[in-house]
Amino acid sequence: MQGGNSLFVKVFKGKYFPRGDAANAKLGFSPSYAWRSILSAQELVSKGSRWRIGDGSQVKVWSDNWIARNPGFKPLSRPTSFDEDTRVSNFIDHDLWCWNSHALARVFSPADIHNISSIPLSRRSPEDALIWHFSADGVYSVKSAYHVLNRERVANILGPSVSSSIWRKIWKVPLPSKIRYFLWRLAKDILPTRSNLQRKGILLENLCPFCSSCSEDVGHLFLHCDFAKRVYFSPPLGFRLPSEVNILDWLNVILSGKDLFILQLQCVALWKVWHARNLRVFDNKIHDPARVAVEAGLLVEDYNAANFPRRSAPVNHINRLHYASADLKLVKVDAGCFENGSISMGCVVLNRDDSVVMSACKRLEVSVSPCMAEAMAVKWALSLVQSLHFDNFVIQSDALQVVNCISGLSVIADIVPIVADCKSLLASFKNVVICFNSRDYNSEAHHMVGIGRLHGSKTWFDCIPQFASIPSCNLPAILPFL
Repeated sequence: MQGGNSLFVKVFKGKYFPRGDAANAKLGFSPSYAWRSILSAQELVSKGSRWRIGDGSQVKVWSDNWIARNPGFKPLSRPTSFDEDTRVSNFIDHDLWCWNSHALARVFSPADIHNISSIPLSRRSPEDALIWHFSADGVYSVKSAYHVLNRERVANILGPSVSSSIWRKIWKVPLPSKIRYFLWRLAKDILPTRSNLQRKGILLENLCPFCSSCSEDVGHLFLHCDFAKRVYFSPPLGFRLPSEVNILDWLNVILSGKDLFILQLQCVALWKVWHARNLRVFDNKIHDPARVAVEAGLLVEDYNAANFPRRSAPVNHINRLHYASADLKLVKVDAGCFENGSISMGCVVLNRDDSVVMSACKRLEVSVSPCMAEAMAVKWALSLVQSLHFDNFVIQSDALQVVNCISGLSVIADIVPIVADCKSLLASFKNVVICFNSRDYNSEAHHMVGIGRLHGSKTWFDCIPQFASIPSCNLPAILPFL
């Protein structure tokens, strides 16, 4: 489906689907063993593949998978009077290169409209691309397909029978032994929660010690309690749980993650929620969820500093920059996603002496991944700098994944069109460097993200505005594919 020009595909296409495509191919007459094997995975591949929207001309609205945030990747709305062959391009304003809100409103439900409007479009009008949803680079692999099937089975598998996959993952997590032991007990559901103690015949009140609204079992305590949710969403964690998930599903998703640091953060977050619960029960101490999240991040940083050699962050020189130039500007950029289905982007432009040239923020009512939000923020910042006619600057982002994609060091399928836009903008400048900078040194841009959430899209010259209360937002790139 992705390698249409390879000899392998041409041979099978000529024999089994000369006038169609692999997604709709049939078994045919006297099929080979290889073709039978390929076709046995057809349903899985079709369910896990979706279109990344470019110009929308190849994607059928009602029959193709293309809305990443919808179950099954298809519209939730039912077709009305529109033809079954209606293409996504019919709902794109090709002059402004944005979604046609009036056309969308005539056909789709509000939920669909929000999720469709959240799909970013590129002015370069790239072709639509079929990608595999369950891998970061969008390329299908047997390994990723196995994990998809395994996650589907986890919900129907109970207790010790999960062992061979999830237990090995737990004991391989690079964290202190006490946390690995906690994860094992959590997966076995043998933590002394009030519900478990009550089942053992101990007479006690079984309400959650945080909210006192539901019985305290592992599902409520770690997934559904407002205290736990606030911990997970606070920086430096900044992730949200899927709406319907059990604890084994969630553990399997965490332990199957490719980003080691994110995996560590999420595991420690679970342990810190349990630790805060014990302090509440036995010492009657009430913890602030934001503080619990910060402590989780510090624990991971301390553990990694003590056990792994420190690696310097990569800096990619896209063009040779004359650092001696007196007109060198430093452009700091950041983005954050919020629970209400919006994102905020912040940008600060500094002179070499750290004096402020300009600060700006922008809020968009879209639901995208943190990685996509960061990529969109870099693109917006480059457009902003271009409008100011600066040609000699360093642009810094605390989203390492996005910087690596723009630098050509890695690929994340969802943000490919935005990355291409960024590269096109970078090519228009004479001297520019894009590099990664840690969150600690990107506080000015992060501050503007909070202002954008409260005050929308605004620009200031010669200053960074200060307000009494700036809300927290999530740490970019903590939610890769949930």
